[in-house]
Amino acid sequence: MGVSIPKQDKLFILCNWLKISPEGLLFGTPPPKVGLFADQEESLSLVDRQLMVNYLSMSTDHRRIVREIVDAFLALSKLPTQAN
Repeated sequence: MGVSIPKQDKLFILCNWLKISPEGLLFGTPPPKVGLFADQEESLSLVDRQLMVNYLSMSTDHRRIVREIVDAFLALSKLPTQAN
């Protein structure tokens, strides 16, 4: 019924069986990260995360425009630089 905590020896057996840490079993585990940047979330700064939130809140047409602008900047960055 979830009203008691198992003794430590039973806790470790449950953890091994469920393949979860004792902390996760006792206190809950964070939900699995899903989505576009789930594996990179820790490497994104707060500014980058807010940018992604803002991007995802845009209309489809505005997202397309942003993608085209990013693609254009990427293409420019791949051009050889010319010395003056």
